[in-house]
Amino acid sequence: MRIDATSLTGPLDALLGPHLQRQRWYGATDRLLRSAEVSRIDVWREEWPVLAWALVDVGYEGGAGARYQLFIGARLREADRIPLPGRDEAVLGEFDTDDGPALLFDALADPELAATVARRILSGFEVNRVRLIDTDDEASTSVVLDEARLLKVFRRVRSGPNPDIEMTEALSRVGFPHVVVPRARWNSEGIDLAVVRDLPAAGEPGDLLARASVEDLLRSRRQPADAGQDFAREARRLGQLTGAMHVASAQAFGVESADADAWADAMVQRLKLISSDALDLQRIEAAYERFRVAEDLGVSVRVHGDYRLARTLRSAGDWYVFDFEGERGRPSEGRLRRWSPLRDVAAMIRSFNSVTEAVLSDLSEPEGTELEVLTEAWLERNTRALVEGYVCVDGVRALLPTGPGSQDALLTVHELDTAVFDLGYELACRPQSVDIPLEAVNRLLGPAT
Repeated sequence: MRIDATSLTGPLDALLGPHLQRQRWYGATDRLLRSAEVSRIDVWREEWPVLAWALVDVGYEGGAGARYQLFIGARLREADRIPLPGRDEAVLGEFDTDDGPALLFDALADPELAATVARRILSGFEVNRVRLIDTDDEASTSVVLDEARLLKVFRRVRSGPNPDIEMTEALSRVGFPHVVVPRARWNSEGIDLAVVRDLPAAGEPGDLLARASVEDLLRSRRQPADAGQDFAREARRLGQLTGAMHVASAQAFGVESADADAWADAMVQRLKLISSDALDLQRIEAAYERFRVAEDLGVSVRVHGDYRLARTLRSAGDWYVFDFEGERGRPSEGRLRRWSPLRDVAAMIRSFNSVTEAVLSDLSEPEGTELEVLTEAWLERNTRALVEGYVCVDGVRALLPTGPGSQDALLTVHELDTAVFDLGYELACRPQSVDIPLEAVNRLLGPAT
């Protein structure tokens, strides 16, 4: 039996809503789903195992909808072993065929079908082995190809260039060497759908390097400068990388005047989406409102938008930056908004905090111990190294507020907004972890007066 688009559309329309809501990349858990329907489906393989590509239009209560990209696999229940161990979230459900009951699932979780997808996108290249990797990315799915390339499939798609591709190519054109330019780009009707890049050799993610440094510090119980895996040199290099990225972005996309009202509006709007009795919403909003009247703000540029240690990779003694799609959960216009470059710096500082908080949360020692003192010292040392490395880059100071006090204030309000975002994310996705960003928000607000 051959499976055509009509055979798949009916079963899919009934299963798509629950399936989408189970996916980490869905990114709309705070919105009430009204509908999920196939708007386009192309069957790439009609015999078992079936492979199809689909665009799905999603509608929400009281707001604009979204479009998602799916690769659909189907295998007969009895004839085929379903190769999805530990991937229950990839299963959509069953449907009946003339050959018997079949299972619909995310084809990227099936090695055979994922390889077929990669060969189709990488026309002219052979692909033998694939490996789906788990990330915290809410906008895409990544598959390693032959341990040499990375296929990144954009899940929520929209008209126009994808920011990840656009930023990477633009930065490379102006001579910024710390990105990996696409080897292949797949789009249709003006929509970027996927990108393939070479993997840097023997790369180590920044968050794992930083975590190893903190764990080594706590084992040795020495001062950070004396610990065997001191991270300060790397933090300074990350600061230099960040500064060079912002100077290159200003060259590629130009600069605009700072818009404190637009920045504050975006921060307040996000704050109002969060419901938590433990959060002092009035004090946070007051901090944002004070921001509106500031005069010394520097300029606004295109920034990374979701800049964290997990978005960096050290390879062969150099650092690379990835995933320029912007902040998780923010609509497309918000992802392209220009900000102060200090927003990325603040996000990286918050990422440093997240690493120390995660390591401490895994320990059994009570609060107020020597270990907390050591992690605070680690944070202070590496934050200082990051900022020192950043401001020493030629051209960076022209993008920033002129006064050191203004720079510190702008950095703090952006770090507060990042912590508020983390809090909202944990409330929606991992409520058991909400205490970590909540403590960060309270620390940044300072004692109530």
